[in-house]
Amino acid sequence: MKNLRNNLSTLLGRSAPTPALGPRELEVLDALWQRKALTAQELHGLINLQRVSLNTIQSTLERLRGKGLIERAKSGRAFIYQPTLTRTELVSRMLKDLAQNIGQGDMAPIISGFAEFVAADDPEMGEKIIRALDAEPEERD
Repeated sequence: MKNLRNNLSTLLGRSAPTPALGPRELEVLDALWQRKALTAQELHGLINLQRVSLNTIQSTLERLRGKGLIERAKSGRAFIYQPTLTRTELVSRMLKDLAQNIGQGDMAPIISGFAEFVAADDPEMGEKIIRALDAEPEERD
């Protein structure tokens, strides 16, 4: 069924939606983005602030692998895990999903929402974003 959805999305010109991620999955991805490649044991040492077991880390890694967000390679008796996409690529995929689901494919509401979000926290940066969006294309280069 999953392959059918992926094939249908490809035929319709849309990629499969980005899988939902929980807090622990994001924490594991963050560690992998910082270190590039780690074993489950190494991750457990880094993430064990919440007192999670090695089995929990291994389960989280397998869920992320099933979602296609990490890959593993055998190294001796352990697997080494590494991300299949960068943080920026994941954010880009999530924004594409937002544009499809909320903006009906139109990026304008997503960009406007982002500009408002930034402006609420940093008005000066929000103004810079708005000016950049309003600039003529040759002015941006």
